[in-house]
Amino acid sequence: MATTARPLEQTVDVETPELVLLSYSVAGVGSRVLAALTDYAICAVALIALVVALIALEPRLPSATPAGISWAAAVLILAQFAVLWGYYVLFEGLMDGQTPGKRIHRLRVVREGGFSVTFGASAVRNLVRFVDMQPVFFYLVGLGSILATRRGQRLGDLVAGTIVVREALRPPRAAAIAPSTALDASETPTLQTALSEDEFRVLDRFME
Repeated sequence: MATTARPLEQTVDVETPELVLLSYSVAGVGSRVLAALTDYAICAVALIALVVALIALEPRLPSATPAGISWAAAVLILAQFAVLWGYYVLFEGLMDGQTPGKRIHRLRVVREGGFSVTFGASAVRNLVRFVDMQPVFFYLVGLGSILATRRGQRLGDLVAGTIVVREALRPPRAAAIAPSTALDASETPTLQTALSEDEFRVLDRFME
């Protein structure tokens, strides 16, 4: 019995309000895993540096009393959270949806409309990351969600309304605009002034 396999390379079509159809290639599992491993290596270096700093400060820390141990444990937990969550939010917000790992492997997080990811959306998708990475950093929950959803979205992406795509946009598909809706040259100035800042960013990324 023949079975229908999920395509290795899927596309996401984004139609702007000006009837411009852009096609993104959805990032595959392999490239996302490589990007994640790269980012984890950077986070691991940051955490090791943090531990070394705490060891260097040990003489100035409170003595090994219950209160001192609790204080040190709280600092470590907060620092780990700041690294594992703040790293992604900071870079995705400042680098237009990319972390160093995603940039190396030419991936980018975008909103479902094809627009740049915001700090808020990044904060949400990476907060849910702690659910996606279960059990214990094996990412089985997130991997299952990526394989089960049409756009390869983990739970964090579904909640935040984001998609991970390949860096370069695909060429727009032919006949994306019906002849009856095509714009003539006299309407071009109106179209240009109607574009929002986010739409200009999408088109600028497409032209790169």
